[in-house]
Amino acid sequence: MKRFIAAFLVLSSVAASAVAATFSYGLSATGESIGSSSFGGVGIDLEIGVFDNPYLNLGTEVVLSPFFESAQLYVSTYPLSTLAHPFSFMFTNSMLYNPGLRLGGRYSPSSGWSLRAELAILMLRDTKFRYEFFSPIVSYSFSASSFGWGITLLRVSYVF
Repeated sequence: MKRFIAAFLVLSSVAASAVAATFSYGLSATGESIGSSSFGGVGIDLEIGVFDNPYLNLGTEVVLSPFFESAQLYVSTYPLSTLAHPFSFMFTNSMLYNPGLRLGGRYSPSSGWSLRAELAILMLRDTKFRYEFFSPIVSYSFSASSFGWGITLLRVSYVF
């Protein structure tokens, strides 16, 4: 299983690196429930900016708890950036309010394949880091034929 995770992360990074303009990696704390199965864990994220486009990124995420829980491939967009926001008191440096949306597919041994949408309503960004708080998740499991929900409590990403 460790080989699968390593190969998945390496191959997805290498495949997209030919068109990469930006790259980020991060950690997240997430939990989700679909049908009768639920899981939570620590996510390891890799995100690659495509064609020097600041509004469209490709990404992969592997969730561990303490072993493999799920893997996903997603497209994310961050269409709005502003310095005029009510969350400036949270940090000493100037931070951009930069909400985003992630759409993708996920595989989990407990619930099979599912479609997933995550809305990063509270995301703040500076030149090197992105901080996301309390991002709701909606998913649809093909194997259970049911909708599910979840939340990413915190995601911290380093952008370079």
